[in-house]
Amino acid sequence: MNINRAAWLLVILLTACIAPALAAVNKQHSTLNKINGVPTLIVDGQPFFIVGAQCDVWRSTPQDAGTINFFDSYRDMNATTVGLDVLWDKCEHAQDQYDFTFLDWFVKQAKSHHLKLILHLFNSNVCGGITDSNEWSYTPGYILSAPDKYQRMVLPYEYKPNGPPMCPNDPNTLERERKYVVKLAEHLRDTDTDRTVIMLQVDNEFYFQQWRTHAYDVSVRCMCRYCNAKYDPSKYESPKHFMFYSFADYTKTLTDAVAGVYDIPLYVNSPGWPDWAVPIFLNTCLNLDLIGCDGITGPAEPTMVSRYQQGRNIPFAAENATPNPRCRLNLDVLPYYTIIGRLGIGNLLWEAGPPLTVIGDPVLRKRYADAMYPIKYAQWAIAQARGTRNVIGWYIIRQFVADEKQQNPTVTGEKIFVREGQKTRIDDSTSFTAALGKCRITVKDSAAGIITSPQPGILVIASPKADLIISGPAIKVAEEGIYIGNEWKPASKLEVEREGDAYRLHIEQPKVIRLTF
Repeated sequence: MNINRAAWLLVILLTACIAPALAAVNKQHSTLNKINGVPTLIVDGQPFFIVGAQCDVWRSTPQDAGTINFFDSYRDMNATTVGLDVLWDKCEHAQDQYDFTFLDWFVKQAKSHHLKLILHLFNSNVCGGITDSNEWSYTPGYILSAPDKYQRMVLPYEYKPNGPPMCPNDPNTLERERKYVVKLAEHLRDTDTDRTVIMLQVDNEFYFQQWRTHAYDVSVRCMCRYCNAKYDPSKYESPKHFMFYSFADYTKTLTDAVAGVYDIPLYVNSPGWPDWAVPIFLNTCLNLDLIGCDGITGPAEPTMVSRYQQGRNIPFAAENATPNPRCRLNLDVLPYYTIIGRLGIGNLLWEAGPPLTVIGDPVLRKRYADAMYPIKYAQWAIAQARGTRNVIGWYIIRQFVADEKQQNPTVTGEKIFVREGQKTRIDDSTSFTAALGKCRITVKDSAAGIITSPQPGILVIASPKADLIISGPAIKVAEEGIYIGNEWKPASKLEVEREGDAYRLHIEQPKVIRLTF
C-alpha cells in the first residue's frame, strides 16, 4: 500500500458513513460558481477541488490491466478526479455511426473507483497534429481519407506521424466535429445520470505550428484555400493573431453546440500560447468557462497559471508534466499552489510513460498521495474560507540548480508562500506565524497545508505534515476525521499537548483535524 496505513485505515473506518452520505446526494450538474467571490467548482451540490492525473492516450486507448491499475492507483492515492483522453475516431469511426462504448467503459471505471472524470476531446488538432502514434488516430479515417473534402492545414513543416492537423477554417471538418460533440454531449446528458463527468475539454492544445520542430515563426499562417479567403491583413495584427482568432471561432462553434444540449463546464488547454491569446478566446467564446494551463512544474512565479489569470479566466493547472524533474520534486506542493496560491480549481498531473510514472515510483506516489489527502477530505472547509480572513495557507517554494539538460535538479534554497486571510507574502524562513481569528499559529516543518475557520469557534487543519503551536482560546475538543460535503465525520479524539500557554500539534502523516474552542 502506497499511502500511509493510518490514513487508509481511517478511510476504511469511515466508509460506512460515506456511502449513505454519497447515496443521499442529489446528482446535480457540475457548475462553476463563486464562494466569497472566489470561482469554485461545484459537484453534486458541494465545493469540489480537482486533484489527480490525466489518463493519457497511451494508457487510455488499450483499456487493459494497465488502464485499470491507473484507476486503482489514483483511488488509493486520494485523488478526486481523473482526466481522460477521448479519441474522436473511437466514437465515430465511420461517418454518422456513433458508438460511445469506449467512453462508457471509463465512466463505469471512474464510478466504481469513486472518482470524477474530466473528458479531454482529442479531435482534429491535438498538439498540432492528428495523432502522435501509428497505432491510433484522433481524427476519424473517413475524414483523413478524403483530402479534397476535408482540408488539412498547409504549412511549411514536416509532420510526423501522418501529416498536419485539420484546418479550423474548413467548414466541412468543423460541421462534422460539431455534430460529433453534440452527439457526445447528448449521450452524457442521457446516460451519465450520476454526473461522473464534471468538465469537458474541447479538443487538446491545438496549435497551428508543429511544436516538435520548435518552428515558432510569427509570420506563419495556414495557406489553405479557406484561410487565404478569410485572411485580411487589415483586420489582424499579425498572421499569428489571425490563426488564434481562427481557433477561437472554431472553439465558439463547438462550445456553443455543447452548451445547447448539455450544461457542463467547458474549457480548452494551452500548451504555451502567448498571454494575449487568453482574451481572444474568452471574448469570442461566451460558453467557454476557462483556459487551462499545461507545463506547470512548481510554484515559483511567474507561471502560465499566474500570467493567464486575466479577466474571467479561472486558474486550473490542467497538466503538470511528470517528465520534468522539478514537477516530480514539487508533487507535495503543486495542489496547494493552485488552490491556495492562485485560488483556482485544482490540478492534474500528466503522467509520463515508464520509468517516470508517479504510480510506478513508491517515493513519488507517496509524495503526491500525501498532498492530496488533506485537500480531498477538507474540501468544504477550504472552500468556505477562501476569499475571507478565515484562512491560512502555505507551501514551500524551492530554488533549484540543474545540469545542462535540466535534469537532476538540486534544491539550493527554500522560501515559503503564506496566505493570511486576504493577504499574501513570501517569507525567507520556512517557518512562520500567522493569525486566524483569536488564534495565533506558528507553523514549522511543513511543505504545505491549509488552516481554516469555516464556522465560529472551529479550526480545521489540513496538512500532510506539520508542527503547529497554537495560542489563543482553550481547546475544548480535538478530533481527527474527514468532511463529506459539509458534514464532519469524526474518527477519533486527539490529545493536544500543552506548551506553556499554547497548544502543540505534531502532524506526522496526512490528517484533517478539527478543533473546537
